Amino acid sequence: MYIDKAGLIEAPAAIKAHFGRVLLAFLPFNGILSSLINMKIIGIILFVTLIVGVSCRNPVIEDIQPTTEELNIISETNRVRTNPRGYALELSRELGANRATWHQSTIDQYEVAIARLNTTEARHPLSFDHGLFLAARDHAEDMIENDFFSHTGSDGSSVSDRIQRQGSYSGLRGENIAAYSRWDTGASMVLAWVLSPGHLSNILSRNYTLIGPAHVFGDRWIGVQKFAERKN
Repeated sequence: MYIDKAGLIEAPAAIKAHFGRVLLAFLPFNGILSSLINMKIIGIILFVTLIVGVSCRNPVIEDIQPTTEELNIISETNRVRTNPRGYALELSRELGANRATWHQSTIDQYEVAIARLNTTEARHPLSFDHGLFLAARDHAEDMIENDFFSHTGSDGSSVSDRIQRQGSYSGLRGENIAAYSRWDTGASMVLAWVLSPGHLSNILSRNYTLIGPAHVFGDRWIGVQKFAERKN
């Protein structure tokens, strides 16, 4: 779990990186442009430059869409928020059916979550935000590719850093992360967070209005929830 109060952030590193790659892609053509003009084939170089420019552009990130299980993380999170006592009843039934075989630590987790949900008023549902989704997916893939598990990215980025790369957000911001080989569904990821008091606090926060989920598999399943109060 991570909660961070919004502050002023400098220009997004992703934009700098994007334009850096584009400028580097065009740089070799600048040095030979004058000689090519003298050879009267300026039309050719312009045509080639156009092709290289298009090929060196980053993929249009708006085309990246959440998977079914990532959308299920949102719907399951909103089920907890909008009907906490109903969700508590489901947990109570599951606990009753398995109490005889479960470890005491698991029983304790369920009982703590059930008690809290039963005393929690319904919250407003969270709305999907594409920028938060991209930030969540990026962090999940980073943890898989670089074999770590932390709220700090492999590049030293914080939760707020990664969120601000995808847009301008203000107010409270937060993140839940989870990793386990068996959490292959969005619902199982959300249950894991519900059974952890700190992560449940993020899920039930009245401050958040936006959510972006990630559910990615590498050597294990990685889940990420990004939360924000508002987008500017």
